[in-house]
Amino acid sequence: MFENTPSSQNRWRWLPGISAALAFIFCNIKYILLVILPALGASFAINPHLQAGLVSLLAVMTLGFALFAYRGHRQMAPVVAVAIGAATIIGSMYIYFDKIVESVGLVLLIVGAIWNWRVMRTQSPRN
Repeated sequence: MFENTPSSQNRWRWLPGISAALAFIFCNIKYILLVILPALGASFAINPHLQAGLVSLLAVMTLGFALFAYRGHRQMAPVVAVAIGAATIIGSMYIYFDKIVESVGLVLLIVGAIWNWRVMRTQSPRN
């Protein structure tokens, strides 16, 4: 299913960034909707346990995609940044909730995903 050829690496290199962006969106969706929905005359209720599970799942998916990309570029630094970000997010979701720690984890996750994408882009042959 996932080959380790240059064309397959080009095809999948955007996945860590997409999952990191989705983690950011779902982590902050409560605040986004708090601004948009009252203007439309609607209200909302978000289950915080479902939100924490979804954000944690997306953080782990970002780590998995970064590990998959590591097979192609063999640079550990972006994967370490994503791993620290994912661990920080999961820790802030389930051990001790702190919005600042969660935000630092999201920043690390996104920076690691962008770093991973740039490494893959420079390592891959141009078509």
